Amino acid sequence: ARLIRAATLGLRSHIWIFLPLETKTQMTFNAAAQIHLKGRTGTAGRWFLWASVRDRATGLRVDVGLWNGDDDITIPINGVNRLYQGLQGGMIVHDVVSSIGTVVRTQKITLSGLTAEAINLVRAHDARLAPVELHLGLFEPTTMTLIDIDQRFVGIINKAPIPTPAKDDCGTTISFEMVSKMRGLTRRLPLKKSDSAQRSRSGDKFRQYGSIAAAVKTKWGEA
Repeated sequence: ARLIRAATLGLRSHIWIFLPLETKTQMTFNAAAQIHLKGRTGTAGRWFLWASVRDRATGLRVDVGLWNGDDDITIPINGVNRLYQGLQGGMIVHDVVSSIGTVVRTQKITLSGLTAEAINLVRAHDARLAPVELHLGLFEPTTMTLIDIDQRFVGIINKAPIPTPAKDDCGTTISFEMVSKMRGLTRRLPLKKSDSAQRSRSGDKFRQYGSIAAAVKTKWGEA
């Protein structure tokens, strides 16, 4: 893992992290992580994916955790221990872009199709529209002790195609497209009301000309 450079601004430390996965993102770390970073002894970054998918056999929601480390690991997230299955490096998180406002962010992740854990995620479960979280953990590179973990993305899985390798193909990849929670603001209201339904509210005529509004001219106060 490459070294991380930190520039302290006020009371918070904003760091650009250069990871082995060719992913660059701006982070804010806690005090313990800042002390470690100032020591310039090196840091190893690992990604953690948590998805609440639907079991194809039972239809029930189950939580599945994956990370690009070697072995299974239990990590506390918001006071709750989560089990993440190791993918032995078989996870690529494409550029993570942070933004403010109501912009719908898109995030892509590629998993190795050779790992049983990744195959089980899409074959045994329905991942489409599953709530998902993405965290970045910082480890001490020699002991692989967790220093800090930070949430980088929250949203839903928008696309989760099930790949089928071609004949004599030695393997494939599994790609996810995730969108942020702001997608919920783009949903249209499916509810429709008729004139008769509106009149049930004390004879309200607000929707009297709703179906022919473009053809009927009504002066204000005449309806």
